[in-house]
Amino acid sequence: MAAVALFVLACSKDKSTTPSGDTTPPAAITDLACTDSSGDSITLRWTAPGDDGASGHAARYDLRYWRRRLTSADWDSASSVTLTLTPRPAGSIESLTLHNRTWWTTYYFALETVDSAGNWSDVSNTATATVFPDSALRFLIQTQSGVYICDPNRHVTRFADPTGEIEIIGDRLFAIGDGRKIYGLDAAGAPVDSIPTSESGDAVGFVALPNDRFALLDNMQDLAYILGRSGQILATFSLRDHASDARQNVSGVVVGNALVISENGSGGILRVDVASYAIDDLKNLNVLGTPPGDIDYDCGRYYVCTSHEVYSFTDSTDAALVGTLDQAPITAIAVAGGYSFVTVEESGMVYALNHSTRTAAVFISGLNHPRDIEILHR
Repeated sequence: MAAVALFVLACSKDKSTTPSGDTTPPAAITDLACTDSSGDSITLRWTAPGDDGASGHAARYDLRYWRRRLTSADWDSASSVTLTLTPRPAGSIESLTLHNRTWWTTYYFALETVDSAGNWSDVSNTATATVFPDSALRFLIQTQSGVYICDPNRHVTRFADPTGEIEIIGDRLFAIGDGRKIYGLDAAGAPVDSIPTSESGDAVGFVALPNDRFALLDNMQDLAYILGRSGQILATFSLRDHASDARQNVSGVVVGNALVISENGSGGILRVDVASYAIDDLKNLNVLGTPPGDIDYDCGRYYVCTSHEVYSFTDSTDAALVGTLDQAPITAIAVAGGYSFVTVEESGMVYALNHSTRTAAVFISGLNHPRDIEILHR
């Protein structure tokens, strides 16, 4: 089974040798290769060198990646991969799977090996891998003209008629349509059933929850309603201590057993246990100076948009700027593959914001006021 690693930033290593009679470094690896770059991973393979040349048992690998062919001159500037992989005996086949890559990006990998005496090998050959989204991935975009579906090659086709917010949980699709009903959609976008929401006040936010439930978020009364499959209200709770008649953004995302809501009207991000409905303050983002809007979650991080910007934070870290768009206002965000895909309603466009370069480019244009975006894996 392949070992697994994550990308992190590089730091220079000390190549000084420890006092020892061993002065022979491991042999340089010459067969580093990418064997797979499909789905959400890159897999690398190579033959293990030894402690002394091509014999014995080396101590540690140093794997790095760069934007071009790696040489010793680039080494300290390249990004490093944190490895839990211990070198196997010389001549063994090593295999390593890397996750959290950025789509539409080419990576250049190389390895060095060190022995127990601190002798470092020369830089290996360079292996190249270009990462693309899985061909089955789809973007669902809600507009004033209906819901459209887009593949990774940016081919756009009409998917469904409802013009309200869309939600995906697992492989199930839902949308708010006429009469403020929640419609379940089949794989072709046709309604297959509906759930009434008539008793849920002025709710505008809509989140599909596990176990056939839905959260409707009321930004006028500062309330959240939990609905069952037939539309009955199972629970109601307040989004803030004191209700305010000022409208705010309300959006939610399911993370594990929690519903995370952006925001409470004061820049607060709330976390609600979807079993007990117990609520706690996850993060205060009023320091951003502008209200947080739509929210998404990917690979351990939360992403929120403001009118022009995307920020990211974790349970234990403060919000950090991911990138800024010239166009505004951002109305929705969906995160995957090292990008934030954001809708800008007035421009009719979806932008792809690259988390690594912090640059945004038009991903889809010519839409009729896009308001919401979701990512569907098939």
